[in-house]
Amino acid sequence: MSIPPPGYETPQASPPPPPRAPQEAPLGHENATAQTESRQADDNVQHEFKSVQALRGRESSAKAKWQEQGWEFVSENRGTLRTELHFRRVKPKTFVAAFRRLQPKTQLALVASGALILVAGVIGIVVGTQSGGDTPNPSAPQTTASTAPPAEPRPNDAQVLTAENSDEFAALLAVSDPCDETIAPFVAKYSGRTIEFDGSIADMANHGDYDTRYDILVAPVSKGSESTVGPAFKFGDVNVFDLNLTGTEIPDYVGEGDRFRFVAQVVEYNPTGCLLLLAPVSSTVR
Repeated sequence: MSIPPPGYETPQASPPPPPRAPQEAPLGHENATAQTESRQADDNVQHEFKSVQALRGRESSAKAKWQEQGWEFVSENRGTLRTELHFRRVKPKTFVAAFRRLQPKTQLALVASGALILVAGVIGIVVGTQSGGDTPNPSAPQTTASTAPPAEPRPNDAQVLTAENSDEFAALLAVSDPCDETIAPFVAKYSGRTIEFDGSIADMANHGDYDTRYDILVAPVSKGSESTVGPAFKFGDVNVFDLNLTGTEIPDYVGEGDRFRFVAQVVEYNPTGCLLLLAPVSSTVR
């Protein structure tokens, strides 16, 4: 047995190569086509997104409303007075997008069918016109009395709108969602008009960094922050003097839950925050 000299390394056998991983069986033509079509279907799905504002404590009703209309709830951002809710839903597929996804042969067949229908329609019109050329004109129809119902009388433009003299305003005060779709049309129709209603202060917060100017949310009921009906009326960037308090006992200060008979002017509607902005005219203590 020979001994290698110092510093000489004994050669060692190379380790055997690792076993080859088993290869997956290649996909058949039908399976490959199905997998490709499934991936394309997932890529073609598009969503539209929507964000709405809800008063704190009324998020559940707002979620239920939009989910009933097919929107999927995604997330929410809670603020001091309101919560922003985010929804999404699958965009409806248009005819053009569906047509483009068809095979070329199917597209040609549809185009040819449409052309035949169009030609047949034109021929029918021409034939009908020629056959009716010698037909005498029928006698003019006799005028009949109109059976349309009379138009609903609209309150005089100078008249203050109340629940008693305006059905539209009464319906507005009774909506169950501050984002109700009937609010914007009402404001568009009666912007600048004066309204009068019994209500209460639902919330009161400082406007920006001011100590004596406020953003005041008003509910058209006497339950303050616990109200669940009516739009979210708002007096923005006002002080207590702007409310023009009247009555037998005028308080030194006002706050959440205080009840008044409000007279105000309709300014505008903010659909993003679902706020109906008003300008105060007078506030009578109740």
